[in-house]
Amino acid sequence: MTNHIQIQTPSGPIVGFREGQNSVFKFLGIPYAETPLGTRRFQPPVPKAPWTEPFQALSFGHASAQVFDPKESKVEEFQDGPVTSEPVFVGSEDSLTLNVVTPACDTRRRPVVIYIHGGANWLEASRVSLYHPDPLVARGDLVAVTFNYRLGIFGALDLSTLGDDAPKGAHAHCVQDQLCAIDWVRRNIAPFGGDPDNITLVGESAGSMDISWMIATGALKGRVKRLVMMSGVGSVSGFGHDHTRSAHYLDEGRTRAHKFLSELGVTTFGELQALSTESLLTRCAEVARRSDILFEMDTLFYPRVDPSFCDRDPFAAAHTGAADEFDILIGFTSYEMGLWLTWDDNLDRRSAAWAIDACPFIPAHVRDDMITLYKKEFAHESDGVRGMHVLGDAMFGAPSLIFANSVSQRHDRCWMYRFDYPCNDPRRRALHASDVIFFLGTWNAPSGQALMGKPQSEKERAEREALSGVMQDVLIAFARTGNPATKGTPDWKPFSPSQREYIRFDTTCQVAVDPLGGRTDFWLKSIAEPALNDE
Repeated sequence: MTNHIQIQTPSGPIVGFREGQNSVFKFLGIPYAETPLGTRRFQPPVPKAPWTEPFQALSFGHASAQVFDPKESKVEEFQDGPVTSEPVFVGSEDSLTLNVVTPACDTRRRPVVIYIHGGANWLEASRVSLYHPDPLVARGDLVAVTFNYRLGIFGALDLSTLGDDAPKGAHAHCVQDQLCAIDWVRRNIAPFGGDPDNITLVGESAGSMDISWMIATGALKGRVKRLVMMSGVGSVSGFGHDHTRSAHYLDEGRTRAHKFLSELGVTTFGELQALSTESLLTRCAEVARRSDILFEMDTLFYPRVDPSFCDRDPFAAAHTGAADEFDILIGFTSYEMGLWLTWDDNLDRRSAAWAIDACPFIPAHVRDDMITLYKKEFAHESDGVRGMHVLGDAMFGAPSLIFANSVSQRHDRCWMYRFDYPCNDPRRRALHASDVIFFLGTWNAPSGQALMGKPQSEKERAEREALSGVMQDVLIAFARTGNPATKGTPDWKPFSPSQREYIRFDTTCQVAVDPLGGRTDFWLKSIAEPALNDE
């Protein structure tokens, strides 16, 4: 039985529902911005004007328009109704909607968790079951919000090379969408039972990277109180400095955007504007098919340092105090690159030297030492697996560590974790994004099982349920108080440059030191400090 409920918000009346007497209330597909079509296409978001008729928030809105990748998710996760064939693209440009899940629509002012999905800023959607926060809301008596934002060429690519009439700062429209959604939540969350003055912003992968850019701009000050950053700072390109250029600067982004647009056959903004969604994404799909997913597509669609948007990258910003006012929980998985075996089955059969060469910001004079270090750290692993650790550290682990180290030099409210619990596939181990399903409680959802594999025994099912319970409690405690330590995480203290304590999430959760083990000093002293001291 479905029970409808109507509430009055500053934006207008909204109708939601509850499935059964003991479940949470859901309000789905609420527009937070005007439809970005016509003259608004490829432009910054415009906040949604208030409405007077009840909005029927009874089903998810469209996924944001994107190339469909069958290796990423099933098509059923992206659209309603029967699926007759595998599409080239899914979603719609009319996608700027959010979803609210709450235990009750009352005046209790519960903590609010806003979650930004990942997908390298060109894939995924809030409607995918991986990101449904229902278990977390039911367990923690808090309010959760998920939302869509424009992806790929529609919201995360520099278009300025297409002429003077092209919008400036288009590479950051995805972040502007996210800020627009946050502002809608702040204005409207009280009637849903949430506290607009106690918002925790959570993101994973691209979601976390976008949070880091919001920190760098200063835009989050006064908007949110706490941050959870899962596997990502800056972009998938990694730390991003080689003393002569940076993957986070506008020139690099503009060069790569120009190449991508040329491959699409687009030379002017008028040509781009004239292409339909289908035509544009069909061309994008063709380029994606002949591109390297990790080193080309997954590193392309990110904000950049730009006078019209942000004057410094997230690492420099944290180093100089941009994150000082936030409580921060930040971490990564111990085998991030396991996920990319989905697209490149040979990724763990190459070498550490090959992986180092793939990271241009690693200075030439430390590369031999780095090969020696990883051979020592992973003495019982193949050279290909050492390369996987090089890439995982470079793109996710080290950026998180470097960011946390800078923040922790300035205050004692930054906590670190590492997720070590492996999936069923021994080659993929504790892969990228696997921490998400344990924090949100979606480990048993269809997309959660697709990521981790189905539990192979009752013992394994119980292990996953217990670990997810601990990690949900960590997120709940952090959203309530700013301290993530719970009875399931004994003696967990804030990260500090001297002690370097973090929690290791596994079958048993333990406090440990140095989240990158013997590689921690190398990344901080040989990579981070010389670059940050040049800022």
